[in-house]
Amino acid sequence: MCKHKADSGRNYAETELIDKGIKVEGIENRGHAGRNFVFYDVDGNKFDVWSELSRIFKENYKGGKYE
Repeated sequence: MCKHKADSGRNYAETELIDKGIKVEGIENRGHAGRNFVFYDVDGNKFDVWSELSRIFKENYKGGKYE
Protein backbone atom coordinates (compact mmCIF):
# COMPACT_ATOMS: atom_id res chain seq x y z
CA MET A 1 0.00 0.00 0.00
CA CYS A 2 1.21 3.50 -0.83
CA LYS A 3 2.62 5.26 2.23
CA HIS A 4 2.25 8.81 0.95
CA LYS A 5 -0.11 11.01 -1.01
CA ALA A 6 0.02 10.79 -4.78
CA ASP A 7 1.89 13.58 -6.52
CA SER A 8 -0.20 16.21 -8.24
CA GLY A 9 -1.57 14.72 -11.47
CA ARG A 10 -0.87 11.15 -10.39
CA ASN A 11 -3.25 8.65 -8.88
CA TYR A 12 -2.41 6.25 -6.07
CA ALA A 13 -2.12 3.17 -8.31
CA GLU A 14 0.30 4.93 -10.63
CA THR A 15 2.37 6.24 -7.71
CA GLU A 16 2.50 2.77 -6.12
CA LEU A 17 3.80 1.23 -9.36
CA ILE A 18 6.45 3.93 -9.73
CA ASP A 19 7.51 3.42 -6.10
CA LYS A 20 8.10 -0.26 -6.94
CA GLY A 21 10.33 0.64 -9.90
CA ILE A 22 7.81 -0.31 -12.59
CA LYS A 23 7.94 1.63 -15.89
CA VAL A 24 4.84 3.86 -16.05
CA GLU A 25 3.85 6.31 -18.77
CA GLY A 26 2.15 9.59 -17.79
CA ILE A 27 -1.55 10.24 -17.28
CA GLU A 28 -3.24 10.65 -20.68
CA ASN A 29 -6.16 12.76 -21.76
CA ARG A 30 -8.15 10.61 -24.18
CA GLY A 31 -10.96 13.10 -24.62
CA HIS A 32 -13.38 11.72 -22.04
CA ALA A 33 -13.88 11.90 -18.30
CA GLY A 34 -11.57 9.66 -16.31
CA ARG A 35 -7.86 9.01 -16.04
CA ASN A 36 -5.70 6.72 -18.16
CA PHE A 37 -2.12 5.51 -17.97
CA VAL A 38 0.03 2.67 -19.28
CA PHE A 39 2.52 0.51 -17.40
CA TYR A 40 4.81 -2.40 -18.31
CA ASP A 41 5.41 -5.64 -16.39
CA VAL A 42 8.90 -7.11 -15.88
CA ASP A 43 8.63 -8.96 -19.22
CA GLY A 44 7.82 -5.73 -21.10
CA ASN A 45 4.10 -6.49 -21.58
CA LYS A 46 2.06 -3.30 -21.84
CA PHE A 47 -1.04 -2.79 -19.65
CA ASP A 48 -3.51 0.01 -20.30
CA VAL A 49 -5.29 1.25 -17.17
CA TRP A 50 -8.35 3.49 -17.30
CA SER A 51 -11.09 4.58 -14.98
CA GLU A 52 -14.62 3.55 -15.80
CA LEU A 53 -17.15 6.27 -16.50
CA SER A 54 -19.74 6.61 -13.79
CA ARG A 55 -23.34 5.59 -14.42
CA ILE A 56 -24.46 9.19 -13.88
CA PHE A 57 -21.97 10.48 -16.47
CA LYS A 58 -23.10 7.85 -18.98
CA GLU A 59 -26.77 8.72 -18.42
CA ASN A 60 -26.09 12.45 -18.93
CA TYR A 61 -23.63 12.22 -21.86
CA LYS A 62 -25.54 12.88 -25.05
CA GLY A 63 -24.47 13.99 -28.48
CA GLY A 64 -20.85 14.58 -27.55
CA LYS A 65 -21.48 16.78 -24.52
CA TYR A 66 -22.41 16.40 -20.91
CA GLU A 67 -25.94 17.58 -20.08
